[in-house]
Amino acid sequence: MSDTPAVPAAAALLPTADDNAAPLGGGPADTATGPGSGGCDLIPGRPQKSCRRCGGGDILGFVMDSPPRNHRRDPRTAAGSTEPPPRPWPEMERAAGPQGPLPRLKIAFIGTHGVGKTTLSFELAARLKRLDYSVDLVKEVARSCPLPLNQETTLDAQTWILYTQVAREIESARDHQALVCDRSVLDNYAYLVEKFGPQEPLESVVRRWLPTYSLMVRVPVLEEPRYDGVRDTDLLYQHRIDRTIDRLSDSFAVAALRLDPSEREGWIESVLDRLPRSPQLPLFGDSVGD
Repeated sequence: MSDTPAVPAAAALLPTADDNAAPLGGGPADTATGPGSGGCDLIPGRPQKSCRRCGGGDILGFVMDSPPRNHRRDPRTAAGSTEPPPRPWPEMERAAGPQGPLPRLKIAFIGTHGVGKTTLSFELAARLKRLDYSVDLVKEVARSCPLPLNQETTLDAQTWILYTQVAREIESARDHQALVCDRSVLDNYAYLVEKFGPQEPLESVVRRWLPTYSLMVRVPVLEEPRYDGVRDTDLLYQHRIDRTIDRLSDSFAVAALRLDPSEREGWIESVLDRLPRSPQLPLFGDSVGD
């Protein structure tokens, strides 16, 4: 019998009905939090999908340390309303910029370890900055994970990585027009699948989050992995993860931009050519000041 802890079923992440709970209510004056307060009824430390009062907290089943302060009811989720809460990153939302409206972007470089995703992320962020985008870089989450990684990873470690990836993207998106992500939920999930196979509810988390990316860029393997203090240098493991990412891409119908292994010098230009443009912006090959 395996010692691996079982992943809870998807139903376990949903709020349970409570006949004694206060009815839906609470408006702008409701600032208290917690069950029965008239404000938000997200319960600290308990897996829940969303707050029944305000519609907030719909972050794919997060276990929240505490409800957000001043977490209030969203009128769009009032009783009888069928309109869902807004997505955390509305696809192709427009944002104001010095040159007029800019398309809001979230680009993720995906692939196995040791293929140059981090270098590409910094290069793309610098190019977008030249186009007057407010840019943030979501660095590789696994490097800050306090739990085992690589071939010794655990379900707890991979669950932490997946949810932390989503959380950091949400946090960065709040104040920036463009995000460049060194990995996505897809390739992070591949490390879990490689060792434990598909797991719910995490597979559903990945499926729901993938449409929030404007563009996913598949980086090919060009060389053996080098030790960087974190990632495994086993060549066979590197290629197993690469194949798992391909299988998951097919399973989730991800239409990623595949970079040509023979055109390394033109990779960033290939990415820029695939991004949506505003009529007020110059071509991506030029800076605004040129």
